Amino acid sequence: MGRIQTLFSSRRSFVLSLVALGASAIVLVWFGMRVILDSSDGRLISSISEASAPGFEAIVEKTPTALVFAVDESGQLQAATLLSLTAEGEGGVMTIPVDTDVYIGLSPGVVVPITLQALYAGNGSEPARTALGELLNLQFSATVVVKATDWVELVSSAGPLTVSNPSDVTTVDGVVLFPKGSIALSADQAWPYVSTSSADQSELDLALRQQAFWKAWMAAMGSQGTEAARTIPASDGLGRYISALSGDRLTLLTLPVVPAGGTPVQYRLAPGVTGAAAISPIVPLPEGAPGRRPRMKVLDGTGTLDNARGPAVVLAAGGGQIDVLGNAAAFGTPTTQIIYFDPAQLPAAERMRAVLGFGEVVESRQTNSALDLTVIIGDDYESRSPTTSSGGTGA
Repeated sequence: MGRIQTLFSSRRSFVLSLVALGASAIVLVWFGMRVILDSSDGRLISSISEASAPGFEAIVEKTPTALVFAVDESGQLQAATLLSLTAEGEGGVMTIPVDTDVYIGLSPGVVVPITLQALYAGNGSEPARTALGELLNLQFSATVVVKATDWVELVSSAGPLTVSNPSDVTTVDGVVLFPKGSIALSADQAWPYVSTSSADQSELDLALRQQAFWKAWMAAMGSQGTEAARTIPASDGLGRYISALSGDRLTLLTLPVVPAGGTPVQYRLAPGVTGAAAISPIVPLPEGAPGRRPRMKVLDGTGTLDNARGPAVVLAAGGGQIDVLGNAAAFGTPTTQIIYFDPAQLPAAERMRAVLGFGEVVESRQTNSALDLTVIIGDDYESRSPTTSSGGTGA
């Protein structure tokens, strides 16, 4: 049995899903096969190829992501969706209200909010992609703009979709276009369904409706078999994701936002939620927005943590970029160490220590690290006993 999992905008859902959805989805490129970094933490990368051996290290292949912008006949943005591939035949879909605030700099030190839809209307897809990536702390692997006229061809191979419609979709005159409940949706109804702003619904309601559409579309594509998915060209950046997500191992969620006032209503990330945390259930190992995430190596110092995959997912959700995973040079490390090499990275090290909730921050004298931080997970990970962060000097 597979699974289709819908994650709601709650911290509980986020915490419970982190390791389960992320740790098993980490793909490693073994250094024994190919040396990618010339140096790390002051030494040459080991060519050890046995994943359970001390000193084993591997490059982490980042979670592939695609940002899908859906625009109407006039080019106005009507829907934004994040797709991800977390493992073979497994991934996620996040719908994003287009009235969500992103942020742009007007001048040095002056940053103002603007809705994603307004930024797209005034500046196009590239600035909108960049601003949304900064909000989510994510660099998208691909960006696809889908026009209103494209949807019939995209959806037609799946046949009529059976959609669990969350609420009535009505015109300004109160005419019901799509009733609440289970409905059959033809290919030529797909665009009206995902784009119609119902008279009594918010953009968040629309995002939930779009989530229902993606769930139904992927399920229908899966039931049609691989040939249906192949009708969508892989070259446009979308076919790869549709093929992989058209099954029952799919996680669906909506960006956790709350109303922020304005007319029409604008939205902002829910209090206490960062972009990195919001995407973590479906993007366990992200490529960060440029300059926004400390680049990290995470090593298992216990010999029991499968190359520290679980802690790595937690650190990524807390804003880190995991570039290397593996094992420490020797096992039996009693206390987790968060090691930084440049004094400028001390705040980042302290943030990562706060994310874990245990361990000690250590300054290294080494000066030629290819990464910003090295985290060696110790026995305190299993006991989860918080220790006092220190600014000691390591070898």
